[in-house]
Amino acid sequence: MTSTDDTFDRVEDMPSGNSVTPQGFLPPMDYRPIVNEGQLTPDEIYTQNKNYLSEQPAITDLMELSQYQKLSQEEEQYYAKILKNKKTTLGTEKETDLLDSQLSVDDQGRVFVIPQPGEEVVYLSEDDISLRNAINDASPGVVIFKTRKYADEDVIQKLTEGMSPNEIAQACFDDLDFLARFLSPHVHIEDFPPIVKEMWKLVMSGVLSLEDFMGQARYALGMPRSIGKTQFIKYLMWATTVFTGRTFTLLITSIEDNGAETIKDVMAMMDQPHVIEVFGKPVLETDNTKQKRFQYCGKECIYLVKAIMSAARGLNLDERRPGLIILDDAQTEENAKSPVQSKALNAWIMSTLIPAGPATGAVVLYVGNTYMFEGSILTKLIKNPEWATLTIGMIKADGTSVWEAVHPIKKLLADFKAAIYFNIEDRWLAQFMNMTELTTDNKFKEKLVDAIYEHRFGGLDVIPTNDNEFNVVMIDPSGYKKNSDDVSIINMTRTSDGVPLISHHITKQMDPERNILEALSLAVRCGATVILVEGVAYQATLSFWMKKYVKRLNLNYMKIIEFHPGSVSKEIRITSSFTKMYAAELFVSSRLLDDYKRAARSFNPLEKDNKDDLLDIVASAGKLYYEKQQAIVYIAKQALLDKMLNSPRESHGVKRKHRV
Repeated sequence: MTSTDDTFDRVEDMPSGNSVTPQGFLPPMDYRPIVNEGQLTPDEIYTQNKNYLSEQPAITDLMELSQYQKLSQEEEQYYAKILKNKKTTLGTEKETDLLDSQLSVDDQGRVFVIPQPGEEVVYLSEDDISLRNAINDASPGVVIFKTRKYADEDVIQKLTEGMSPNEIAQACFDDLDFLARFLSPHVHIEDFPPIVKEMWKLVMSGVLSLEDFMGQARYALGMPRSIGKTQFIKYLMWATTVFTGRTFTLLITSIEDNGAETIKDVMAMMDQPHVIEVFGKPVLETDNTKQKRFQYCGKECIYLVKAIMSAARGLNLDERRPGLIILDDAQTEENAKSPVQSKALNAWIMSTLIPAGPATGAVVLYVGNTYMFEGSILTKLIKNPEWATLTIGMIKADGTSVWEAVHPIKKLLADFKAAIYFNIEDRWLAQFMNMTELTTDNKFKEKLVDAIYEHRFGGLDVIPTNDNEFNVVMIDPSGYKKNSDDVSIINMTRTSDGVPLISHHITKQMDPERNILEALSLAVRCGATVILVEGVAYQATLSFWMKKYVKRLNLNYMKIIEFHPGSVSKEIRITSSFTKMYAAELFVSSRLLDDYKRAARSFNPLEKDNKDDLLDIVASAGKLYYEKQQAIVYIAKQALLDKMLNSPRESHGVKRKHRV
């Protein structure tokens, strides 16, 4: 029997991880309800409920989070639209799930479960019944939420009760939370954290202090994901338009459509009845996705959207130049990764965009998050003394959440743990913590590792391994010139409970032929049936020549598979492997432990010239194991079967042991 054909030449072609159905996934369901299971006809239901069924299509104005499906034309006149398996809200905007409820809406926008024949609708206030109980009970006649129109009116009524229009305007000027609730009553539920309010004061003070247009201010705000960056920008655009003379705002985004949605939302905020009552109605003169020209509060106003790197030189509309220039997430991760693209974007901002303001200067605001790449523009602005900057992360130095009401610390830590598992913690740290680089806190915790080994293996001389299922050799090649890095070769098995175990490390300079022979020799000695070869750049040719040697040496059962370390930096990869060791999810054998700890002890994640050959290949092995273990085990089993059938007299299946 020869080797199987249904294997892979590259790790990237293998299925990832465990093949399971994602949690929470449900197959398509029929949203059509069974009303009264046929006990009543539509006419009978209508007769019993005619006082409660909606005569208006108010259900279509339900919260945007809701989804409904029309019934047939005949049924539509009798029944309200059906909401199922979707989130909806009460006036408090607390989310919940509404399942299988048949709803109607009255002329005050109150939504209720259709009562059974003979029962009356009982309207309950928020104080009378909790939202959760109302949903769980789904009692006929219970008012469970209001349409957004009426819910918003309730919020505004409570917010502005007893206030005159002038007092409302002054409160919008003085208080960011009041302004946000006034403009977005269905969105702004929890107060902004204090640090975001400080950001608001910083920028608004600059806008107001430069009211005479005799100066220029540049601000860079490092705002993490999910902190409300875009809402912050919408409120700033509105406040600048209303309270200052800077009525020409230029909004720059990485994708023009995103900016178009932002200015559309700002215009919608202005056009709400309660806002019109205080500030008047905007009168549009030019209305398209990229540009809004309008009269508002007695001013001629312009909102203009442009994508990055677009034409901005000489920008002049109605003899005016933008007095406020906002860059909203203008740099993408792909741009930050590319030295060429990031340099071009930086040059465009400094030499083309900023000079597009008036001769007396513009207020320039850069809002975004950092990236762990040299091309990160926000990182450069933070270090530039010409820019006033303020940067925050979602987790404070004391270990608490910066916005606990919206992003509890437990959820943030769970998200970070998930990012570590998938080896994307660098992205998480950049996007949610605005970290620009790894810190020395990522250094190796040797005492913790020693304690784990003592707890896990104390009193044992050997670690039993499952060689038959998972036994591979892994190569991190290099060049063979005098100044090249050393080649690293390891053997990887796993413990009896499925944790990867690294042993038999070979590291030295060698030419490609010597590299091949050393790897094959180690594989034969250790009983490995799969050899993993890094397939980046010229190293990819190594697998080609290794297959030639496998055939020449009559080791046809041996599988040669390429792998790629991915785009994560080596420093991130190594510190991630430390985390796996702290969690007892990665081990090195006793013969390597001292060398490993010595290398880890001197490893500095902030430096690029570490002596880290062993650390790097152990990190790559651990990463590959958790990403592709099932596929590699499958290939290894097939290779072992080939080996056994071609060498029937050999003894197979004997478990080896490693000293610890």
